[in-house]
Amino acid sequence: GVLPYLHESWGAFPAFLAGWAELTVIRASAVGGISTIFAEYLSYFIEMSPMQVRYVAAVTIVIIAMLNWLGVSYASVLMNVTTILKYGALMGIVLFAFGGGTGNASNLTVSESTTVIGLSAMFTALVPVMWTYDGWSNLAAIGGEVKDPGRNLPRALLIGTAAIVAIYLLINAAYLYLVPIS
Repeated sequence: GVLPYLHESWGAFPAFLAGWAELTVIRASAVGGISTIFAEYLSYFIEMSPMQVRYVAAVTIVIIAMLNWLGVSYASVLMNVTTILKYGALMGIVLFAFGGGTGNASNLTVSESTTVIGLSAMFTALVPVMWTYDGWSNLAAIGGEVKDPGRNLPRALLIGTAAIVAIYLLINAAYLYLVPIS
């Protein structure tokens, strides 16, 4: 992961602090946020009180932790299934938008705007974008587990990043095709 680079460039103590921050704050808040969002979306399909949403989020974390504890193969199956479902749904939206949607191709063109966008708005918009692309650094953390890392890590980085970029460009084009910016 990032820690060896921090250790080499800044020394042991900053790397130690970064490691503990990653463990106790960064990863914990990311897992909590993702599980809460999952539970909130689930509440659209299954009626839940706000307290029940929190419980479902906590139980989700426990279940995923137990799957990881049981072994990599169980966690791998869960990750593969959820990835296929997630990207399958996104591609379904894209296919619906361009295949059967009542969108307008003129929504995809750039129009003149009188709105001035400042740095604050730009940086605010970058937060979800950076979250979206943040996972690439996790590949280095599992490099020791990968078969033939000299060949497979660069391929995974390039193909994975290209696939994510393509999927996000397609889904955004589908949104714009169906719903104009204004």
